[in-house]
Amino acid sequence: MTRNAETPRVVAGAFQEDSADSGSSVPATVQQLIRRREDAARCEPLECGHRDPLDCEADQCGAGEPNGSPAEEAPQLSRNGQSPESEPEPTAEDVIQAFWAAAKAHYLASDFPAYASLDWRRLDPDDPRKFAGVLWAAEQWRFYGDDITEELNDALRPHGPIWQRPTIAELDQAYQDILARNRSEVRKGAA
Repeated sequence: MTRNAETPRVVAGAFQEDSADSGSSVPATVQQLIRRREDAARCEPLECGHRDPLDCEADQCGAGEPNGSPAEEAPQLSRNGQSPESEPEPTAEDVIQAFWAAAKAHYLASDFPAYASLDWRRLDPDDPRKFAGVLWAAEQWRFYGDDITEELNDALRPHGPIWQRPTIAELDQAYQDILARNRSEVRKGAA
């Protein structure tokens, strides 16, 4: 029997698993709801204190009314149930959590300059794009190991002035020396 024959048809596939496309076992509607909640958490709160209009409809606070005006008797509450005037200053944990979320969003969108590049160095230390570059570098190090750190150290190492660097003739001579040494080693190994 095929997968479609075994899958119950609740609402024309609305609650069926999306595992064929993304490998996830979470239903597509749940994924959509999670994305909606995450997006709503980043928005400014409505006049009633909710961040999502669906919450306004559920609590019947009036912010979701057709004319767009909140109900007169609805108190203005924030997420934690306090009035906006008495809302405490954000804690260090809140600030770090917001910074981490912003950096992760930049990382996932690949919206950051390469780690240790000139553009990356020009960013403020508080810019989440700078931390996204650090996350990228950490992932590269985790994946490639010490090879990437050697390349990074070489890129970050200050090089001398161009007139103190080897000339093309010197580099060609070094290359020819390496070739000659390798040829002699191959001949010794073949003998």
